[in-house]
Amino acid sequence: MPNKSFYRTTVAFYAQYGQYVNGRWEGGYTDPVIKKVNIQPFKDGEMLDFNTATTYYQKGYKKVYFKEYPVFPENPPEDSQIIFYYDGLFYQVQGDMDYTTPGKGPKHRKALAAKMDTQPSITAPF
Repeated sequence: MPNKSFYRTTVAFYAQYGQYVNGRWEGGYTDPVIKKVNIQPFKDGEMLDFNTATTYYQKGYKKVYFKEYPVFPENPPEDSQIIFYYDGLFYQVQGDMDYTTPGKGPKHRKALAAKMDTQPSITAPF
C-alpha cells in the first residue's frame, strides 16, 4: 500500500486547451498545479511485440501514479489535454486508470504519459 514516501517526485501539471476565434486556433495553458507523484519508466513492453514495444520506448513513455487528479483553478474544459513538467521535459497524459475505489489495496490513479515531440513555450516552474 503506497504511503507518503511513495509519492516523492514533484511535477507541475497543466491543462492545455483552446478554441477557434475568427477561424484561427488560439490555445493556452492553465497555471501550474504542483503535485507529488511517483514516476516509473515504461516496463510493460515485455508483453508487446517487438515493433510496438520499440515505439513505446522511443516516445519516452512513463507511468505516473498520483493520489488525486489535479484540480485547476481556471476550470478548463473537460476535453483539455493534461501535460506535466518533469526533469526538464513536458509529457502529455495519454490515458489514465482510476484505482481509488477498491476495497483493499492502494487508492491511487495511474496514468500513461508520453514525452511531447514539440515542447511548449512555457516557463519552467522549477
